[in-house]
Amino acid sequence: MNGKGRLSAANIFHLRQRTRYAAVMIALIFTLLVVRLVYLQLYKGEELRLRSETNSIRLRKITPARGLIMDSRGKVLVENTPSFNVIYVPNRTRSHLQIKEELQRIYREESLNVPPGILKLQEGPLFVPIRLETTISREKLAVIETNSHLLPGVFI
Repeated sequence: MNGKGRLSAANIFHLRQRTRYAAVMIALIFTLLVVRLVYLQLYKGEELRLRSETNSIRLRKITPARGLIMDSRGKVLVENTPSFNVIYVPNRTRSHLQIKEELQRIYREESLNVPPGILKLQEGPLFVPIRLETTISREKLAVIETNSHLLPGVFI
């Protein structure tokens, strides 16, 4: 600027040149972002979707730190007995009908009662576990664990 508050021609030229450089840099960064988004969506989209689905639910076994509950005289009021539930996680399999039929077949072969939860098995939210049966016997536990390779998405 000169003494009167105006820009000289040289300063205007440098200011325009800097503005062009800044605009080119911003356009380049924006272009790189768009290219990366296109790459992730079109070329890696299916792989990333599958990875996110298998990453959505993690089953962990937590052992409870419980003891016997006794009255003041030492009489056992409540004791610990293991209880097993059969749950189904829909996003772990492709066909709900196939799992339903496989469970029914396995139960019939082992002469076990088919619980009503299995008969009502239908499509629902993918990430919400569905309780098929509660407090199963050790015999059913063994049958389901033995056939777990045929029952993706079914867990004890």
